[in-house]
Amino acid sequence: MDIENIVLDKSEVRRYSGYKEKFKIIEELEEKIDVLIDEVKKKARVKYTYDVFDVKVDESKIEFSNVVFESKALAKNLDTCHKVIILAVTLGNEIDALIRRYSSLDSTSMVFVQAIAAEYLEKIIDEIEKDVVSSSNDKIYLKPRFSPGYGDLDISYQKDFIRLLNTPKKIGLSLTNGGMLAPTKSVTAIIGITNTDFRAKNKCSSCNSSNCEFRES
Repeated sequence: MDIENIVLDKSEVRRYSGYKEKFKIIEELEEKIDVLIDEVKKKARVKYTYDVFDVKVDESKIEFSNVVFESKALAKNLDTCHKVIILAVTLGNEIDALIRRYSSLDSTSMVFVQAIAAEYLEKIIDEIEKDVVSSSNDKIYLKPRFSPGYGDLDISYQKDFIRLLNTPKKIGLSLTNGGMLAPTKSVTAIIGITNTDFRAKNKCSSCNSSNCEFRES
């Protein structure tokens, strides 16, 4: 995977930050975003790990690798899937430190760094998905990714991702006593693999959080 050449989508950075394209583009802010994108990419210590497991889906129950998830939304998302990708990605402690620094110096930059980190994580997962598809001998399709805390998939399932992928040892990703990922600019996700062609409207189509401020129509 060519992490160095990942290109971030500035329209997504604007969306995550609340500075949306429907408002007038402000040159000063655009320049700030460009500078901060460069800073985030230079400071990030990107690490990731993933594995592919056979999966069994039955109504609201998802079973793989001796793990059972309970989620109607995830079960619906994984309909027709025979395998799942379990992944974890982190940008490292350096990005957490950068956010803390800007929190006391420049709140606008802090918000943009948060948004850039979110977009960076999304783009890294996009690359992981491309790797899985390109390495498959069969024609496969990937369902929209799903993370603990989305829809009705309880955030407590983070511990299963951490254990299955052995993330503390492999990429330095662990859980706090409160069940949060550390470093914070990290993500875990489950992605269904199916041989059935489908056309998801967008990456929000599988989530039932209709009041999310980042939801796409």
